[in-house]
Amino acid sequence: MIFSPALKALEAWEPGHGVYHGHGKAELMAPALLDLCACVDHVLPVARGGTNHLENLVCACWKCNTAKNDFEPERWLRGLRKESEPVCTPSWDGLVSMLKKLEPENEWLRYFVIK
Repeated sequence: MIFSPALKALEAWEPGHGVYHGHGKAELMAPALLDLCACVDHVLPVARGGTNHLENLVCACWKCNTAKNDFEPERWLRGLRKESEPVCTPSWDGLVSMLKKLEPENEWLRYFVIK
């Protein structure tokens, strides 16, 4: 998985390549990246009173994040189907180390231990 703020930083560094779109328009992003993109998502949407506290944040694939929209968690979870656990390489960091180099003050970096 690739952490979406890292894609945002890449797009800012080298604009116009379809790496990231701020409003989640999939048709303006590279399809291969959408399949690999992991987003931080709010369990209770901000539009419904959710906060940015760690307890209200989860990691979601792009497809699940956009499908959830601003639904309440119970409504969204009813439509969710179980899938097998993704296989990840333990040393892969989702480009978080690259995000640290491009945007060392990025607010999301505080949630990661970067070696």
